[in-house]
Amino acid sequence: RLIEDHQNAQLLAEGLSSLPAISLTKGMPQTNMVFISILADTYTTPDRAYETLKENGILFGKVGQNEFRLVTHHGISRFDIEHVLNVFKDILR
Repeated sequence: RLIEDHQNAQLLAEGLSSLPAISLTKGMPQTNMVFISILADTYTTPDRAYETLKENGILFGKVGQNEFRLVTHHGISRFDIEHVLNVFKDILR
């Protein structure tokens, strides 16, 4: 089951890193954790993005002023990963 979590994290990281407003702060994940920053010159602020994602049922942790951690686990499916990526795309246009 842990292998699936790592695969989902990889899929999430690949999708997020393809967005110009997202930077992977610790590179491609080796585990089920993805660390990102949202670039300040985007249409939204990191705090506003955090709140909008939370409103869409996407929970993740702040680990720094502009660094966030997303974690895949047994309750997260590939469908959920696609949902997360679509919400990020919508708010970071």
